[in-house]
Amino acid sequence: MSWAEHATIGSPFLASSATLSSISGSRAQNRPYQGAGSPGAERRLASGKDFTWPLAPLIEGKLDGKLTDLTAPPEGAHFLDHATVLVDPALKYGWIATVQTAKHLVLGYVFRRTDYPWVQNWGNYPSTGKFSRGLEFSTQPYDEPRREAVAKNGMFGAPTFR
Repeated sequence: MSWAEHATIGSPFLASSATLSSISGSRAQNRPYQGAGSPGAERRLASGKDFTWPLAPLIEGKLDGKLTDLTAPPEGAHFLDHATVLVDPALKYGWIATVQTAKHLVLGYVFRRTDYPWVQNWGNYPSTGKFSRGLEFSTQPYDEPRREAVAKNGMFGAPTFR
């Protein structure tokens, strides 16, 4: 079985310089992908690279291979992001918390880590400023067919299906 709770936030709650999202994560990986994205929203994260949450590696050559902090939406946005985060195995409960500083609002989720060991962190940050971000706590690291999740047979020492 693969299951994800699709906690998705968007504009105007989600805004550059005003919104921060934190995950009780540890190891993470940028989603492996083909292609550069679409003309209005290109990929900026290096495909398939492992990292320690929240500092993800950017595409080398194009964005200098530097690290970016995935807790905040990017400035000057026109990007697509997708990474998976392993909930810290030392914790009984995992959590996601998003703070909107300008509006003084907090949105959060708490869940059993044994039920949902992964958080898919994706962002659609087009140049229009109409942002959306998924913070999906799930049984699998990525939204992929069951056959692929089973064939993966674990990642970072954690299950990829139930």
